[in-house]
Amino acid sequence: MKNIFVVLVCLAVVACSDVQPNQVKKETPVMVKLGKVQLINENATYTFPAEVDAVRTIDVSFEVSGRLVQQDIVTGTQVEQGHLLATIDQTPFIHQVKEKTSRKLQAERELNRIKQMIEKGLASQRDFDNAQTAFELAELELSDSQQELSYTQLLAPFSAQISERLVDNNSFVRAGQPIARMQDMSKIYFKINVPERVITSNTGKKIKAATATIGSLAQSFPVTYLEHSTTPDPITQTYKAVFAMEPIEGVSLVPGARAVLDITIEERSEQQVHVVPLSAVLGDDEQGFFVWKYNVETQRVDKTSVKVVKFADDFVAIDASLSTADMIVTAGASKMYQGLLVKPYRAEHD
Repeated sequence: MKNIFVVLVCLAVVACSDVQPNQVKKETPVMVKLGKVQLINENATYTFPAEVDAVRTIDVSFEVSGRLVQQDIVTGTQVEQGHLLATIDQTPFIHQVKEKTSRKLQAERELNRIKQMIEKGLASQRDFDNAQTAFELAELELSDSQQELSYTQLLAPFSAQISERLVDNNSFVRAGQPIARMQDMSKIYFKINVPERVITSNTGKKIKAATATIGSLAQSFPVTYLEHSTTPDPITQTYKAVFAMEPIEGVSLVPGARAVLDITIEERSEQQVHVVPLSAVLGDDEQGFFVWKYNVETQRVDKTSVKVVKFADDFVAIDASLSTADMIVTAGASKMYQGLLVKPYRAEHD
């Protein structure tokens, strides 16, 4: 009797159930962004740490000795060519010019007197030659003294930034003693050290593009190649190369600042490589890399292994396992799984 009751209860439960045996739940496709595999010319891209430098850095100095009586040398300021930087006491040099001027006048009067005596036959040619020589020497001495007087003022040899003041006012300075250090910032130089293997493998090739990213600035700026050394550093075995750009308005750069240079070398060959967006590639070196390829007929994604040739910026170069006709998932790839039904996303303007 008890067994019959259990059977009746089970039949009642089955009868009351709303689930139909043949009913199949409808699958909703997932919206995904797709992209095509692209074929581009292969270029070699290198990244180097760089240091900002001036076009030239020089120490300016007087060509005569004396006591410094005036200076307008403010560290960090920009001065134009010909700007008066400093002056030494001119008093002894002015006295010297007056003395040499008097001697010249005296030599000139003596020369004129000898000329008149020769006309009267009262002087010899030797007397004239001696007077002529004395006059010419007096002229040279006066010219030298005037030049030394001009050397008492130190002028900026070119438009530059004053990076350091090396003496104080009222100091006694000697000829050739550095007074200030000046940096020509008419262009911004970037110096890098290039390994020998990079120089060797790219000899004769053209630079397709070069950009510099400076410190914390998020923006990259185009730079141009200037020169490189042909003798390696004896310790590091690297070659120095210099790139340059025009000054950036509103951005103050000082020599020694750090930067990063990205340089793309144009390959001579017509060889092309397949590339996909970096966001489309999943995996690692140990397990291998793969992408999710879209099957147009089934509208589902398939896990497809790829061999990575190299990573470059925001794309990945892969082998020829995929063709340019293939569509792959480029956004949300980590959420895909084998056989997932998907629907390609299309922007409103498409």
